[in-house]
Amino acid sequence: MKVSFHSSNLELPRNSIVRGNVVGVVEGKAMVVINGVPTLAENAPNLVEGQVFLGRIDKFEGNLAMLSLLQDGESEQMQGISADTWLALFDLPIDDQKKNFFELLRRLGFSLSKERFEKVFLLYRDLKPNLKASEAEAFKILLCRRLPKEVFSALKKYVEGKMHLGQILAKIPQNDLQKLRAEWVHGKLTEKLLSIFTSQSIEKIQLPPNYSINELSDNFLFQEILSVPPTANEEGRLYFQWPMFWSQQKFPDTLEGEAFFPSKTRADSGFSLRLLIHPPRIGELEIGIHKIQRNLWIHFGSENQLIHGSIASIGPALSERFQSLGWGNVKITVGEKSHRGFFLSPPENKTVSQPSRALDVHV
Repeated sequence: MKVSFHSSNLELPRNSIVRGNVVGVVEGKAMVVINGVPTLAENAPNLVEGQVFLGRIDKFEGNLAMLSLLQDGESEQMQGISADTWLALFDLPIDDQKKNFFELLRRLGFSLSKERFEKVFLLYRDLKPNLKASEAEAFKILLCRRLPKEVFSALKKYVEGKMHLGQILAKIPQNDLQKLRAEWVHGKLTEKLLSIFTSQSIEKIQLPPNYSINELSDNFLFQEILSVPPTANEEGRLYFQWPMFWSQQKFPDTLEGEAFFPSKTRADSGFSLRLLIHPPRIGELEIGIHKIQRNLWIHFGSENQLIHGSIASIGPALSERFQSLGWGNVKITVGEKSHRGFFLSPPENKTVSQPSRALDVHV
């Protein structure tokens, strides 16, 4: 498949291999992060949000670069035949373990070449994930993000809901939670959080029996493992969680975010940021913020179509505000939220209906 994208803010020679992440698709165009630098793909009818790909630069036409995607296998072969037939086709041993692995990959929507299948099978054999939903989803995230196998146990906890900062903090005593809420408004949450756990002994804090201080440290380590700092020539990726206190809500929400930014030598060329929050009156809300030089694109995604108009109504005010801060062109769009099992999961081709609620803009 061929893809053309704007290359004016990229310095890529012909025949170079690039990494790409599709962070948004609106009005037939795709926002793509190429080697950490956001850019627009003009001719990309088959790209989907959340897709990760490798490609080779074939040629340049003006400020457009023509890219050929490098496929990782034939999906129709894997999805259309039995495990026995597929394994025999590539002269692979047919045994129960490989057949179970094949069925797991097919259920998760993967398509792999023979070489990639054999490599990932060794990982599967070491981890020995069964077909439980939590382990299958954790394995899916591990493969999609090409993470080391040591992260699997943490991903499993994440899928099971044990690695979300809001839920972890909800277990601390109410008086300390109220202190966090008060300092959150003033941007001093980190200082207050550290003081709760360092200025007093564990006995004085009187943590409830179901709470372990290790959960907090595990969460911070989890964020660190999923983040990659930029180098002189390689892009960086930052994964983070942060508690949010919505109006009239007793316990904090978990804001999840992921940012892509270019190498240190090209720090001014742009960035891409994706956020997920859960306003109590409208459900999940995904926000994408993408910068290309002095241009800014902000996209709101929600499964509740009835509140799209309410969100769009604040677009002109937002655009005017950002332009007053020096941004050249500001684009505000509203659409459906990408369907994912979890923030870290790849998108799914599935429509989920949500009950309609009034727009909640109070934080």
